[in-house]
Amino acid sequence: MKLSSNKKDQAGFTLIEMLVVVAITSIIFATVFWTLNFQRMSSMKQTALADVYENQRFALDLLSKNIRMAGLNMSAPFYSASYLGIALDPITPDNDWSDGTDRITILSLIDANDCPPLVVDEMTADPSAEMVILDETESEYGGIHDCWANMPTPFFAIITDPSANNSDLFVVTNVQQSALHIQGNQGAGCINGYCNSSNMGNANDYERNSTISLVAFERYSYFLDDLGTPHPKLYMQERYNPPAVPDPAQLPLANDVEDLQFAYGVDTDGDGLIDDLNGDENHGDNEDYVNAPVDVNVPGATNRDIISVRISMTFRSSDWITKQPNSHRPPLEDNPGNFGEAPDGYSRKTISTRVLVRNMAL
Repeated sequence: MKLSSNKKDQAGFTLIEMLVVVAITSIIFATVFWTLNFQRMSSMKQTALADVYENQRFALDLLSKNIRMAGLNMSAPFYSASYLGIALDPITPDNDWSDGTDRITILSLIDANDCPPLVVDEMTADPSAEMVILDETESEYGGIHDCWANMPTPFFAIITDPSANNSDLFVVTNVQQSALHIQGNQGAGCINGYCNSSNMGNANDYERNSTISLVAFERYSYFLDDLGTPHPKLYMQERYNPPAVPDPAQLPLANDVEDLQFAYGVDTDGDGLIDDLNGDENHGDNEDYVNAPVDVNVPGATNRDIISVRISMTFRSSDWITKQPNSHRPPLEDNPGNFGEAPDGYSRKTISTRVLVRNMAL
């Protein structure tokens, strides 16, 4: 029997067919891989950007809240108070403080209304020696209440004249409750660098019926640091002034904050409205806000005329996952952008809000 040797009857694939199949399969696998990798990268990017947005919300909320409370419990007499020639301004701006970014310092008083003020009967010639207090038979607030006697010395107090036009801060070094004496001796006590001195403003001018109030200050600065690193940060720092002792360590609040700017709305005529600086009869529009120093940009204005603050911040991504091509730091307030430099690839988000300093607008 003769076997057939016709090759045409044998089944199989040609080399070209195999190459086509391999090419199609490679395209399918490459497409699936690209799709899965794109989804993974998108998820990582959204997670990273979510952290940026969370940083934004936290930093903006914290700044807004604390700026809004500037001047808390500080009535008009406190604005005229000073200590060693340093004004007790609720808001102290620092424009272009570091690499074009701004700093703001907030001052407020801790409420001490539960401790009644003392009424002065007489003062010794030396303002940092003793003050004699009226007893309870001569004044509604006469005598020295237990809350004063129980305060650990030294502690802050502020004295205000009967007209409520002048005040001065001093350090109470001793309370003699039974003798009705309050002492503020020079060199006997200091608080964070504040020490009683013979140049305590106009303390010699205080007379009978001046009042002494118990006070405690909170003074914090907000600023950026680590600007030359991949992760610049927003910091808060308790401030001592004058700096006779080092300020406490700065506390980081938010990461990857690239720019921080403040602009200020002032009220120089006392009507409770932001001054209409551009003359369009709309109080508080963008053109009515100025950069610090306010006394230069608004003649006759002082820091104590600030009733509103515009906060602007630029955040950027923290790593390569969220980098974008052709990106630059945008201009913000009076800080120019970096468009003259090569693109750095970071994703950015800029936010801005206005805060009414409610204790200054009363």
